[in-house]
Amino acid sequence: FFIYRFAFKSYDFASLFYSLFLLIYAYRLIGTDLYPLHRWIESYPWEIALHMEYLSLFSSVLFFGFFVYYLYPQDASKGMMTILFVISIVFIAMVLVIKPYYFTHMLSIYLSILVGYIIYGFYIYTIAVVHGRKGAIFGMISAAVVFTVIIYQIFYFYGWLQYDFPIMFYAHLIFVIFQSIQVYIKSSFQNVKRVTY
Repeated sequence: FFIYRFAFKSYDFASLFYSLFLLIYAYRLIGTDLYPLHRWIESYPWEIALHMEYLSLFSSVLFFGFFVYYLYPQDASKGMMTILFVISIVFIAMVLVIKPYYFTHMLSIYLSILVGYIIYGFYIYTIAVVHGRKGAIFGMISAAVVFTVIIYQIFYFYGWLQYDFPIMFYAHLIFVIFQSIQVYIKSSFQNVKRVTY
């Protein structure tokens, strides 16, 4: 739906990046954590799956960052987006070039950076709500859910929490529904301003 919107509103980069984020994040739901995709396709090579898991993490964060930046350009910092872009591209390149042993050991560094960007992202949504931006309250609720999910996944990664599939499923569902409502409201009731990056 959002790629369709971008096709007819080629200046609506928020819809484009949200679409890309959703496509990659959909893979993360079935190709990581409990690995349901691996149970469905038993011949799925583990090394390819590992590369896909890490690529989907780094690229989904990058696309979500671009989405937020283009959705609320008045409230987001171009400098912070540039830093996220460079960091994400470096980590994506590592996954494509080096052996899994090395890039899997770099995840702790990326997760530390990600926590900082989670806080910054929530700040952007808070500013958007304070400034009365259309749909921002849905984005803030959605962001609170996804940021909680990411913190939960970090705790799960370190072994501090057990994985709870129903909680994760409903949290992701709430995130996607509220984020989609936000994008629809924002692009329907307010002209998306062009942002040159």
